[in-house]
Amino acid sequence: MERTTQRHIDGSLETLNTLLGLPLAPYVDGKPQAKNIHADYAYGGVSIVQMSSHGSGVSTLSDRGSKREAWQWICAAIRGIQLHKESSN
Repeated sequence: MERTTQRHIDGSLETLNTLLGLPLAPYVDGKPQAKNIHADYAYGGVSIVQMSSHGSGVSTLSDRGSKREAWQWICAAIRGIQLHKESSN
């Protein structure tokens, strides 16, 4: 099994934000981008968080865990969105 890297996480987050029509980066020119979903690396782990609608904080979407666990969470979210879109057609 291939090692999960930050590149895997970042690429999957770009896909997730694109599918949801959200900003692709958490900050642009130092300003927080409301509703962007991104990775929070701290305490030796990673969790998936979303900027608040006002850009003044984050909501935690996933538990803190390994890079692989975070990447799997993102992939599951992407697949859920894809399935929802397919069933809506």
